[in-house]
Amino acid sequence: MLPASHPVTAARLPDLRAFEGERWLSFPPERGRSDSYGHLLERLLAASGLTEPSITRIDSLTAQRRLVEAGFGLALMPTSSVREELRLGSLRAIEVESLDAGLPVVAVLRRRGYRGTLAGSFLDVLKDHTPELLTW
Repeated sequence: MLPASHPVTAARLPDLRAFEGERWLSFPPERGRSDSYGHLLERLLAASGLTEPSITRIDSLTAQRRLVEAGFGLALMPTSSVREELRLGSLRAIEVESLDAGLPVVAVLRRRGYRGTLAGSFLDVLKDHTPELLTW
C-alpha cells in the first residue's frame, strides 16, 4: 500500500525496484516461525533485489495503515484490511507482477470433532486449491 500522494503513480509494476530506498512497515518476524508475515516481507524484498531495505517493525495493522496514509512508509497489506482507505482514496494499491505474497492457511481438525456444512465446504475449497499441502 502507498499513500495517495506517493510519486509512483502506476497501477501495475513488473517488480518492486521502483521502491528502492523506501521505508517499509511490517509486523515483527515471529521467532521460530519462518512463515510469519514479518519474515515474508524480508524474503520478498530480498527476492526483488532491493538492497538493504529499511523496515520499521510495527505490531498493529491499524497503526501501519495510518503511518502509510501519513507518508511514513510503504507496506504489504491484505486488500480486505484496507478497503475503506482504498475507497476513500487515502491509500493506493499497486499490482506487482513478480510478487507472490501468499501465506499458508492451516486448518486444525479434531479427530472426532463435529464438522458442520460450512466447515466442510471450507475444507473442500482448501483441498481444491492446495492438494499438495494436505496431510489428512
